[in-house]
Amino acid sequence: MKNIPKNSITYSSKLCDLCGTELNNETYKYCPSCGNEVIDYSISATQSFINAASQGRSESWRYLVGILLALLIWQLIGPLPFLGACGALSRVEILGFNCDLSHMSITGPSLVPGFSLTMLTFIIGLIGLKWTIKWIHKRGLLQVLTGRSQFDLNRFFFSSIVVFAFSFLSLLAGLTIGDSDVLGGQITRNSVGIDWIFLSVAAIVLVPIQAGTEELFFRGYVLQGLTRLTKNRLFLAWVTSLIFTSVHIANPEPWEYGVSAYIISIFLMSLFMSLITLFDGGLELAIGFHTMNNLWSFLILGLEKAVIPTTTLFTLNVASLDTVNAIIPGIVQFALLFGIFSWRYKWFNKKISFTEGS
Repeated sequence: MKNIPKNSITYSSKLCDLCGTELNNETYKYCPSCGNEVIDYSISATQSFINAASQGRSESWRYLVGILLALLIWQLIGPLPFLGACGALSRVEILGFNCDLSHMSITGPSLVPGFSLTMLTFIIGLIGLKWTIKWIHKRGLLQVLTGRSQFDLNRFFFSSIVVFAFSFLSLLAGLTIGDSDVLGGQITRNSVGIDWIFLSVAAIVLVPIQAGTEELFFRGYVLQGLTRLTKNRLFLAWVTSLIFTSVHIANPEPWEYGVSAYIISIFLMSLFMSLITLFDGGLELAIGFHTMNNLWSFLILGLEKAVIPTTTLFTLNVASLDTVNAIIPGIVQFALLFGIFSWRYKWFNKKISFTEGS
């Protein structure tokens, strides 16, 4: 290992926010483990992430206007390319494609065009959110993404890999069970063709943007905006989860498979993502989780009637989601994931207070 130059400031019981190495009673200019420059670890990444809401133009009314403006761009301007394509298909037959506006889907010989146009909505939403943060708050996007000096891709990939492993083991268990009930239904294998490969390429490129946009808005911008009311982190976690859940009620799944089970499942998942964001001081883990969770449901194991139609390798055939069967496995999974993340990044060594703002 190289000789590590030391600076003149000593921090006690601090952790490198990029790799989690303890810097207890040492004075480092560079982390001895990952080599990243230690800029200022007198505060944690969580504190930096929470306090970012006070930077730039941070009046409460600006957050209210900004949230409404970002939503308008995302929900009104974002769908225009999709609606334009539907308008064209209603006038001219193009390669056998059809548009179903009631379900906001484009069907035909391939699901890739409809999927890509739906994902384009999130790209426009991301652009609108970036513009809103820049012009209303005079802040950069990085401050809404993380409390670290840069977005930590290692955290993103670690979270994605762990979630993939959990999902794979869960699917393997379900296939081993065979004809028995899985979440109140049965898993069937689908016959897929080359379109699944094209869909996979599109999903790998676009889904991180879709998941990132949702996380950036709900657990980044909205959460930070709520700190203008209070910095109580339990409040922030609960309220952002309630908002996230209420928005997803508009999806077809709750009305097809059971409202109560779906709402509770989405709320628990959202609460988990809010908690890991607040414990870790950034969105990297939440975006990784959200990305892999969506990729899995879009490409590997999906419900027959989903908000975005895709071809999956397997389908969970279920008449309705049983509340207990749907929720208990989720709670176990979230608890295990939380334990893995907390161990990997030494969260409890940072002594985070969830009932205070500091």
